Amino acid sequence: METKREHIKKYIHKKLSNKIRLYFAFSIIMIGIVVYEVIITGFNPFLALGLRGLGIIGWYYLARMFKIYRHIEDQIITSRVDKIWSIILWIYMIFSFLRHYLIGLFVQTPLVFVVTFSLVAGIMIGRFLWMRDAIRKILRKQKIL
Repeated sequence: METKREHIKKYIHKKLSNKIRLYFAFSIIMIGIVVYEVIITGFNPFLALGLRGLGIIGWYYLARMFKIYRHIEDQIITSRVDKIWSIILWIYMIFSFLRHYLIGLFVQTPLVFVVTFSLVAGIMIGRFLWMRDAIRKILRKQKIL
């Protein structure tokens, strides 16, 4: 007898399932790093939480660029990235190289690390939550869940 989790796994593409696990793992690691940095640097923990919340909200706003759908022929849930998301990814990569300069204009240099990791951790959590919700919505629509 298969469990509910095993039953649902049959309908989700392995790559998508691995992406979800990776986002969750990276967000937990980043949260741990932010907590450590908040303790070491004395950064305001409420500000770090606020930045994480801003990242989650930001991802829910940007999530429309990331498509999760049910593949008709294979009968599994899979994902695809829009061209717009690719452009945003490139902009983020440029930002990541310039973050010390850009964020350093507004925040003291030692705190740049905490600010960027708080935002990115929020984005990762938001992406994980959005993907999970999108998959559940598709499974409910197909009367699988």
